[in-house]
Amino acid sequence: MKTSASIWLVLLCLMTGTLPAWAGTPTFFDKATRETRVPLPDNPDVPGAKPMLTCWYYPHFMVKQVDHGEKGAEQLVIAPIAIGRTAPPCVEKSGKDEQSIQDWNGYFWGVKGNYVLFQAADGINGGTGFAVFNADNGQRLHTGNMSDEQFLALQRLTPANMHGTDPRISLPPYPLLMRYRSNFQSPCSLRSAPTVCWNLVRQTLGLTQATPPDCNKAYAEQEQQATPADKAGVASNPTVITYEVEAVVDGNGVVRLTSVSPATACFPAE
Repeated sequence: MKTSASIWLVLLCLMTGTLPAWAGTPTFFDKATRETRVPLPDNPDVPGAKPMLTCWYYPHFMVKQVDHGEKGAEQLVIAPIAIGRTAPPCVEKSGKDEQSIQDWNGYFWGVKGNYVLFQAADGINGGTGFAVFNADNGQRLHTGNMSDEQFLALQRLTPANMHGTDPRISLPPYPLLMRYRSNFQSPCSLRSAPTVCWNLVRQTLGLTQATPPDCNKAYAEQEQQATPADKAGVASNPTVITYEVEAVVDGNGVVRLTSVSPATACFPAE
């Protein structure tokens, strides 16, 4: 999205008062001190792709992404930078101190403090998965699904506001607070079993609203697009619920995960 066309798109959105998710997202993250991009040899299995090695440098670590043009990066790596030591070079070959991210398929997204965030390789049900990792040891701390790929809030909690939005909770210093719209795929259908399904959704997500959002229009649209043979089964498709989530994460994992809004939308799963 670094073409002149994208710049004009951003200017147009600014004039109209709207911004696409990708345009707003980077402001939430820390800026890398340096970014290095190294073109890699063409991948014969993916014609037209532009394989790329990219390294993002931060004060205490480097994030490396090896992308051969296939869906999901070939390698995602966090490499520590010890105090007084030279930052590691940006090379495809693995270094001895690198922490390879083994349990995530996607791309680097951004950094906040000592937290490294990666996006999923592909979206599902109108959302994009993401994961938060500890830069110190490569541990995965939190996994979520964001409905619009944009945080409503992403901040490190300092001692002055370390309680977050819930003053009853005492947290260790400098956890990460994330607030975002999440798409949750329920195991049931609000179209075919509204009462039973909504009770299950409320219990699972901790929602307090008594009545579910109206999903009938979304199901009707999917029924219109379905083949005659599939139309009858649309009503039983699981329902996806959109609602706002607030997660507080520290270096060991999730400290608190709560819903902070009623369900704002619902639609049948893909």
